[in-house]
Amino acid sequence: MYFTITFNGIGNALAKRFCIHLHRHWCPRKHASPLDGSAIKRKPDLALVDVKRRGKQWAPEWKDIRTIGEVTTQSTFHLRLHNQILNKAYVAMNEQDDRLFFIFLSFFNHTSFQITLCDRASVIHSPPYNIYGDALYLLRILTGLMFAKEHVIGYDPTIR
Repeated sequence: MYFTITFNGIGNALAKRFCIHLHRHWCPRKHASPLDGSAIKRKPDLALVDVKRRGKQWAPEWKDIRTIGEVTTQSTFHLRLHNQILNKAYVAMNEQDDRLFFIFLSFFNHTSFQITLCDRASVIHSPPYNIYGDALYLLRILTGLMFAKEHVIGYDPTIR
């Protein structure tokens, strides 16, 4: 919940300060139960979804997920986290035919983060970054994910 409040606070502050439209926000609603929309049951810790007026009972489905954030207290980017990312990328891309790639933000060791990009043929991991020492990198990543047009975060605009 801490990450959600912090990240959404950053997005809202930037939108207000620069008078720009916030396209997406972080949603923790389904962190404890699997998302609907797939027979494969997986639950993301954080889900980046489109900003839309929805009822209080709304919960994201796999078709609504733009990016996933994974949080673990483990000291490294371990094999289990890697496999969780692969499973969730598979489910998300199965439910979203217009996705070229899917981006994950992983937080581990209480102070580290890493970016993973999955397309339909491969997986690329960034080196681990320190949340405090590399805060500007994290801010740029969050800003891009929350404000960028859809094609920048992996959608193919030619697929209808």
